[in-house]
Amino acid sequence: MFKLDSAFVRFLNLIADIFILHVLWFIHSIPIITIGASTTALYYSMMKRIDNDRGSIFSNFRSSFKLNFKQSTILWLIEIVAIIVLVIDFRFCLLLTSNARNIFMTLYMVVLIPVCFILIYLFPIQSKFENNIKTTIKNAFIMSILNLHYTIILFFIPVLFLVICFFFPPFITILFIMGFGIYAYISSLLFTKIFKKYITE
Repeated sequence: MFKLDSAFVRFLNLIADIFILHVLWFIHSIPIITIGASTTALYYSMMKRIDNDRGSIFSNFRSSFKLNFKQSTILWLIEIVAIIVLVIDFRFCLLLTSNARNIFMTLYMVVLIPVCFILIYLFPIQSKFENNIKTTIKNAFIMSILNLHYTIILFFIPVLFLVICFFFPPFITILFIMGFGIYAYISSLLFTKIFKKYITE
């Protein structure tokens, strides 16, 4: 059970790496403006681990953070602007009369859903592929649609976390300790499957 190659020890190593990457993500995200680079580094390190190309999770995180800092930061600023616009539009829809509200809310959802899909894929793609910003955003949309079954799962993972927290409140503590690491690990399992179709040997 306690042999270095046993399933139990491998599981403990996985939990430790998830915790460490969660902490690294949190520390590097404290300036707020660096959240994009930190999230890209988190996905880069996690997918490297899943692909058994481990190296050091510390060095993987740091190298990705530095390499992708500029472009990830720009993507993060674009994401912030998109979120602000969506919030303003939603508040505007609430101020309308019932008939107009129904029409504009329908149009709002038509825009909201693809934007959410793009945001889900944005930083994982940035961590895995070398493209300019426009191509990264375009690929995020295309991949999200072509892999819609995975996209729906990725979309509902945070919802699942909320449901678990509701029925099992101690899970909130677990999320506080390693929540972003857990989400990155689960989603990276899916992203590694998705990205393999677009990577040439």
